[in-house]
Amino acid sequence: LSILPNTPHGTETAERARKLGFEVMLHMPMENMDPSLYPHEGQLMIAMSETEIANLTRSAIAQIPGAVGVNNHMGSKFTSDPAAMSRFADAIRDTKLFFVDSRTIAESRGLEIAKAFGIPSASRDLFLDNDDDPEVIRQRFEQVIDIANEKGSAIAIIHFRPHSAPVLAEMIPIIEAAGIRIVHASELVE
Repeated sequence: LSILPNTPHGTETAERARKLGFEVMLHMPMENMDPSLYPHEGQLMIAMSETEIANLTRSAIAQIPGAVGVNNHMGSKFTSDPAAMSRFADAIRDTKLFFVDSRTIAESRGLEIAKAFGIPSASRDLFLDNDDDPEVIRQRFEQVIDIANEKGSAIAIIHFRPHSAPVLAEMIPIIEAAGIRIVHASELVE
């Protein structure tokens, strides 16, 4: 579970998730191409200094106890800016957190820069539920199966949306029947 900081129940959710056996990640808010789209408290902006980014990142990490990794929330503008991503990578380099680039934009430099900083990292292959139609979500799961079979692994992101959890529950047996093993993100970072 990747949990947003600066939310009313983030810390509580992280603690409960860990007790239930989930791997917990920090879902770090980052600047989007459209600044009016889902602004979030504590969001990293490309114009921020190294100190500002480090302070916001440390604060966010402290709010999500037991986080073992981090991925970006939104962040199309931030992750495509090499200087900004370098300041962020520097802020997490010594935390022992891994990084999964949510790849909210094709031009993201997140994976490349995290690797350059020696941070164990990986990149998302597919968003499962950008469209809330259950049939579309099922089709996206089929695509994940194909990607995993082709590449040997796949990283998919699914959100807390009305149809996502029921379709996930329905698809888990299908994924397992296809010979795919569902693992924590930490097992796929390099």
